[in-house]
Amino acid sequence: MNPNVLITSFLLVVSFHTFADCKQASLDGIRQKMPYSEARSILLDNGWQALLNNIQSIDVSNRVRMMYNDNGWHEIDDCSGVELGFCSFQYRDAYENQLYVTTIGECYYVNTPKLEDEKCELDVIFWSVKENLGKTNENEQ
Repeated sequence: MNPNVLITSFLLVVSFHTFADCKQASLDGIRQKMPYSEARSILLDNGWQALLNNIQSIDVSNRVRMMYNDNGWHEIDDCSGVELGFCSFQYRDAYENQLYVTTIGECYYVNTPKLEDEKCELDVIFWSVKENLGKTNENEQ
C-alpha cells in the first residue's frame, strides 16, 4: 500500500474524530465580507450569546464607545483605530466555547460630525472559536 495514502487516510480519520467530538453552536451562514450586523443576527439566532462589555471600561472619546452606544454592539471588544479599522467582537455558546469575530471598515471619521440616526457598518473578515477544552479551531471561509 502506498505510504502517502495510508498517512492521508490516518489524518482524515483523526481530523474527523476531533471535529466530531467538538460541540459548538452553529456558524452556518457566516461568510467573509458580509455586513457585521447581518452576521450578528445569524450568530444570535444560531445560539451564540454576545459577551457584554462594560461601558465604563471604554474610553469616552473612543469610537468603540460610539459603536457600543449607537449600534448596540455591546459585545465589541476593541478596534485598532488606524487605517483599515479592524475591530473584534466576542461571543460564547451554551458549551462555553468562545467565538472571536474580526471586522474591517471605518464607521466614524475624525473631525466629521455624526449624522442623526447614522449607524456604523463593518464587514466580517475572520472568525475563530476557542473550544471549551482550550483548543483553538480557526474558521475562515
